[in-house]
Amino acid sequence: MRMSKPFTIEFDYPLDDTPFKVRLYAIAESLVHPSVFAVHSFSLSVDYRESYGQYLLPAQDIKCIIESGKRIWVHAGSYKETALSRALGEAIEKRSLPGAHVHSERASGLTDNSANSPTLNL
Repeated sequence: MRMSKPFTIEFDYPLDDTPFKVRLYAIAESLVHPSVFAVHSFSLSVDYRESYGQYLLPAQDIKCIIESGKRIWVHAGSYKETALSRALGEAIEKRSLPGAHVHSERASGLTDNSANSPTLNL
């Protein structure tokens, strides 16, 4: 079940232990829950056909949670925040259309507190 149409995001991916970043493009879509996004087809070009099916990073599932009153983007399986999950989440927020919502869950271990999930207006 698709919750959103796929859309293109662009973001700066920080290279470990350097001050450098690489501009990347990817496709994001919410498939199973409004707070979880599948991000795939990572490319150096907005024209994905130039990648010939060879993408720079594997697909990522990220999730927006609330922790200590702040919105945090984490990897959906591990609930860990990384530079990549943060960059993807920020790109999704920037790309969201006016009036769109990103649903978030409160972090409490690895349990799903969907009943307590606030809706955040972007």
